[in-house]
Amino acid sequence: MENREIELKLRIAPEDVARLKRHPLIRSLSVGRSITQNLNSVYFDTPKLALLGRDVTLRVRRIGSKHVQTVKTGSVRQLGLFRRGEVEQSIAGEAPEIDKIADPALRALVAKSDIAAKLRPIFDTEVKRVRRRLTQGKGEIALDIDVGVIRTAKASTPICEIELELMAGEPDQLFDLVRRLSADVPMRLGTASKAARGFALYAGAPNEPARAAPVVLGPAPSAEQAMIAIVRACFDHLVANETAVVEAQHTEGVHQMRVALRRLRSALSLSRSLLPGDSAAGVKTEANWMAGELADARNWDVFQDEVLAPVLPRFPNHSGMAGLEAAAERARLAGYRRALAAIATPRYGALLLRGAAWLEERPWRKDTAAAALDQPASPFAATELTRRHRKAIKLGRSISTADAEALHRLRIQLKKLRYTCEFFRDLFPNKSTKAYIANLAKLQDVLGTLNDVEVARTLLDSLLKRVAGEPGGPERAGELQNATGLVAGWHVHTADRRARKLDDLWQVFKGTRPFWPPA
Repeated sequence: MENREIELKLRIAPEDVARLKRHPLIRSLSVGRSITQNLNSVYFDTPKLALLGRDVTLRVRRIGSKHVQTVKTGSVRQLGLFRRGEVEQSIAGEAPEIDKIADPALRALVAKSDIAAKLRPIFDTEVKRVRRRLTQGKGEIALDIDVGVIRTAKASTPICEIELELMAGEPDQLFDLVRRLSADVPMRLGTASKAARGFALYAGAPNEPARAAPVVLGPAPSAEQAMIAIVRACFDHLVANETAVVEAQHTEGVHQMRVALRRLRSALSLSRSLLPGDSAAGVKTEANWMAGELADARNWDVFQDEVLAPVLPRFPNHSGMAGLEAAAERARLAGYRRALAAIATPRYGALLLRGAAWLEERPWRKDTAAAALDQPASPFAATELTRRHRKAIKLGRSISTADAEALHRLRIQLKKLRYTCEFFRDLFPNKSTKAYIANLAKLQDVLGTLNDVEVARTLLDSLLKRVAGEPGGPERAGELQNATGLVAGWHVHTADRRARKLDDLWQVFKGTRPFWPPA
C-alpha cells in the first residue's frame, strides 16, 4: 500500500489528556466510537544509522497478533506539519522482511549488503493510542492521542502527543480545529516525530540545540514558493531548539531561538511586498515579543561567557570579582525563568500555530496577482539582495568616523543582508557566493564585538543597580564598583584593537562583487 500522508503533531501535558478527550468539540465532531490500540513498534537501522542518513526509516509495528512493516521516505517537517512517503505491508513476525518492500528502489536500497546484514533494533516505542474519526464540513480528520514511552538500550523518554491526520479536505481544516481546541486545552506544535526523537535518544543527543539548516529552494521555484520555504525554515529552526531550552536550559539553545526569531522577522520583512496581509504583521509582532522574552537569558549568557569569563583569571585575588560573578548568575537565572515561562504560555503556542496557518492557508492570494506570485524567484531575490546591499553600502560610507549608534545601525543592516544571502544562496550556486558571505561575516564579527562592549556597559550598570536594590545592597554595590570598571576597561582595550581592522575589512567587503545578477 502506498500513499501520501499529511499530519499535524502537537505536544500536550499528561494531565490535559482527559480534558481533551471530554472536550465538547471532539464529541460533536466524532463519528462512531473511539478505538483504543496498544502499539509496539521497533525501528531498525545499522549501528551507524545508514538508512537514516539516506532519509529512510524502517519500522515493524505489532498490533495485537499482527505485524506491519513500514518504510518511510522523504520525511519533511514543516512547522509541525509532516509530509512523507510511506510504504507498508503485513509480515509474518517481528523481524523485517526486505523482499516484501513493494517499491523496487527502496527494496534495493535496504537490501544492500552493507545495510541488510547490519540491520538491528535501534529503539522501540510502546504507545497506548486512542483514535477518533472526526468530520468537519467536507473534511475528515483522524485524531490520535498517544501516551507511552520511547526506549533505547540505555535510555528512555515519555510520549504524550496528539496527531491529527488529514484524511480528506484541506490542511487549513487541521489548523481551524487546533485553534478551537487550544483555546481550552494547552498544546503546542511538536518538535519532532517519534522516529526523530528515538534516533536522537540513541545518539545520546536528545536535547541538542540546532543551527539553521540551509534553505533548499529546489530548481526554478516561483517567488511565492521561495518565500514560503524560507519562512518555514525559520519557524522550523525556532521549534527545533525548544527542547534544548526547556529540558536542558542550554545556552546555545536560547541563542539559536533568538537567531531563528531574527531570521523570521527578516524573512517576513522580505515577504511584505510579495505576500501582504495583516496576518503576517501579527506574526512579526508576536515574534518581536518572544525575542524580548528570551533577551535577558541570552544577554546574561553572553555577559558570563564572553564578558566576564576572559577577565576573571586576570584578577584572581580581586575581592569584587566573585561578587560580580554571583550577581551575574542571579540575573542569568532570572532571565531563564522568564524565557521558560514565555515558552510555556499559550501566547507562544499561538505564535507557532498562527505562523503555520498563515503558510498553509495563504491569505495573501486574495490581495496579490498570480503573476507576481508565480514570477521566478531569482529576479525577485536579486532585487531584494540589491536593495539590502545598497542600504548597507550607504550606511558604511563614514565607517571610520561613525559613532556607536551609527555602527549599531550598520551592524543590524549587515545582519539582515547576511540572512538574505543565506535565504537565497541556493538560487545562485557559484564561487563568489561563499567569498561574499565570508567577507560579510568578518565585518559583522568585528561590529558585533564593538556592540558587545556597549551592551556590557549597560549590563554592568544594571547589575550595580540590581545589587544596590537587594538587602545590604548599597555596601556590596560599592565593593563591585571597582570590579565593573576593570571589566569594562579590559573590553574597551580589546575592542580598540579590533576596531583598527574595521576600515580594512569594510574596504574588502565593499570591493567584493555581489554573487547575484544585477537587478
